Amino acid sequence: MRRDALERRERIIKTACEVYRTYPHATVPLDEIAKSAGVGIATLYRNFPDRDSLIEACAKDMFQIVLNDQKTTLAELKEAADSAAAEEIWNRHINSLLELGLGTLIPAFAPEDLSELTEDLAQLRDLTAERTAEILAALRPHGLIAAEIQPLTFIIGLITVSRPPVPGLQKLDPGATRELVDIFLAGCAHGSNTLKERIAKQSDSDSLG
Repeated sequence: MRRDALERRERIIKTACEVYRTYPHATVPLDEIAKSAGVGIATLYRNFPDRDSLIEACAKDMFQIVLNDQKTTLAELKEAADSAAAEEIWNRHINSLLELGLGTLIPAFAPEDLSELTEDLAQLRDLTAERTAEILAALRPHGLIAAEIQPLTFIIGLITVSRPPVPGLQKLDPGATRELVDIFLAGCAHGSNTLKERIAKQSDSDSLG
């Protein structure tokens, strides 16, 4: 692909991500995305025959950004001098995910049935989950993540609390989403009796089996 064509394709992807991040509660027409990207609708369709192919490209771009930041975070945590430094690194990583709009983009891009993910996206999802597990493991000695908080629980929780509320509620308290994330992170550090009980029951079941 020629450089100018590749740049147009990347611009369409970045623009589409920004549109889905800005308008999480609406299905934006593809011609509006093309207009915002500064290309004609025919150019958009040459690159992405339908909405699903554009969403897949956006999802791949999002996963790659997350994976790159996870790689940086893991490297920094290995060099953290103390728990205060680890907490600063952890907060930077969370802020990066919030700025990316993870709580908005994941619901916009994910199919209702995750078994319908393409093979490429499923692999990226699994790699992201693996790195999340590594990050949580690196944070536990610093008291930033309780032992019972599992990667999937953390991922679902962060996506849920960071998703912006409907516009009317957001106007009432513009800072509510960030505050909810802080409450969620504090809970992850403190731990959950419900999760402890679930893990204990699972362990008992496994031992009996």
